[in-house]
Amino acid sequence: MKKIIFCMLTLFLLTFGLLACSHNDVDDTVQSERITYVAAVTMYVNDGNLSEESNKITTSDLIVSVELINTIKQIVLSDSVMDLVAEQIGYSSGKILPVTVDVESVDETQVFQITVIAENAELAVQAVNTIAQIAPEKIAAAIDGVSVKLIDSAKEATLLGTN
Repeated sequence: MKKIIFCMLTLFLLTFGLLACSHNDVDDTVQSERITYVAAVTMYVNDGNLSEESNKITTSDLIVSVELINTIKQIVLSDSVMDLVAEQIGYSSGKILPVTVDVESVDETQVFQITVIAENAELAVQAVNTIAQIAPEKIAAAIDGVSVKLIDSAKEATLLGTN
């Protein structure tokens, strides 16, 4: 009889424990879903080595510029750039800006796009446009002979979804 009561109690506790765990997992999932927005700017990079004779962009110019975008990405994501962005937006020093930033080449051209994902549409637009203001000077200072120009600024953020 004691064995039966023990088994029933154990079964009850295990069942209750599993239900409690699965209930917590559902709550954690619901709590972790957040609405996110994305905003982007488009920029142009030139390595400054255009052939002066023809004044045309060659294939090698394109290859060098596309490779530069990987370097530019590291500069844009650097603490020196992101700290300035946070400061200009109004975040206190030492506080991490709650955004995700990415830099990608557009169709293997000299054009690249900087995107910012944030939980606030206004913050996404403000952050990406501030990066676009700061980045050209920081990039030119780090890489001799390179110029970066803004093509399109972000006017509004797009709802990305929930994560």
